[in-house]
Amino acid sequence: MRRFLALVSLMGAVVFGQVPVGTEIINVAQSSHQDGSGATFVGSSNEIVTIVSEGYQLAISKTASATVLAPGERLTYTITVINTGNIPAAPFTITDTLSSGLDIISSTPEASVSNQIAVWNVPSIAGGQTLVYELEVLVDGNLLADEVVSVCRQSNSDKIA
Repeated sequence: MRRFLALVSLMGAVVFGQVPVGTEIINVAQSSHQDGSGATFVGSSNEIVTIVSEGYQLAISKTASATVLAPGERLTYTITVINTGNIPAAPFTITDTLSSGLDIISSTPEASVSNQIAVWNVPSIAGGQTLVYELEVLVDGNLLADEVVSVCRQSNSDKIA
């Protein structure tokens, strides 16, 4: 019977006090073990780099429940806001202006709605928190079947600081 001894080491540094903005924190996990003959093997993970930033940082994205709809059908837009920073964000506003040919049916949480514009006033968002807003719309039943009223594509999130 062969026996293997494995040892996993966790090494790191604990920082007390204020870390300067822009500081890179680099983390690598390592493991080492010896086989039955006493040979030592060492393995390392990929390097994870985290940069210390000040304040809050908001990322916002918008997706649609469908890309093609017929006149008279419903569509749900989902807006996701993430505070990737480490402190709560000050109050801010989310505004979604829709194309003509779309009528707002409902919003979650409730938005202030005027014509094709939905507005959410957000009092705060904690560091690391995600908020989700939904807007249900109806495609005008009088539109031509091949008329484009809105194009929603997801790209890299816009960063707001």
